[in-house]
Amino acid sequence: MQSKLIYIILFFFLLSIKAFPTDRDSLNIDKNSDISVNYLPDDFKDNYDSKDFKYEYNSDSEGLSWSERVTRWFYNLLRKIFDFKPTQKGLKITQYIIKALYYIALVLIIFLIVRSLIRKEGYWIFGKKSDKLEIATENIEVDLMETDFDRLINDAVLKNNYNLAVRYYYLKTLKVLTEKEIIEWDADKTNLDYLMEIDKTHIQNLFQKISYIYDYCWYGEFTLDQSSFNEAESRFISFFKTIGK
Repeated sequence: MQSKLIYIILFFFLLSIKAFPTDRDSLNIDKNSDISVNYLPDDFKDNYDSKDFKYEYNSDSEGLSWSERVTRWFYNLLRKIFDFKPTQKGLKITQYIIKALYYIALVLIIFLIVRSLIRKEGYWIFGKKSDKLEIATENIEVDLMETDFDRLINDAVLKNNYNLAVRYYYLKTLKVLTEKEIIEWDADKTNLDYLMEIDKTHIQNLFQKISYIYDYCWYGEFTLDQSSFNEAESRFISFFKTIGK
């Protein structure tokens, strides 16, 4: 009984839907006329390659910072080279590229400056001032191999100029190392340059110690007394014995 009732309700429901037709499109369709199809010419793209149809991704540049102007210029340059469409994502990527190049250039500049200071104004191993040999006395930089350093050392000691005596001892060290073909003398070289030229580790370690003494006495604004000089002198004499001088 219940099933029959359901069928009856469903029948009248469908009948009511049929009784109220939906609105139809009132536009008449002409099915008898011929339809003509227009085709684009093969060279239609060429008509849009003129300057009138080339657009730069370059919004109003007023109010932009210098870095933003550079970014937009570089971005437009990349678009011209690689021929891609302007997008906000592409502009962001360009900003990251320029930032990376900026930091790389900055690090490179700092490296070159520090390297220049190390070679010309500072001896980074020993932490002292300049170790580029500013040899002016009696043109020793020219005549290093012909200079009688023993005489100069004795003269400096007689005048109680112990710092200068240590300087002469150090120059004598370079002369002896050059004679032994352990290093190659050059007025533009630093202590670090000479240290790297020494192959034997024990000689290298001794040279590093007397280089420290030289830097400390000559550049450290420390005035040596006789006792301090005697101690420094013993280090140089020991070094000469080690290398067979």
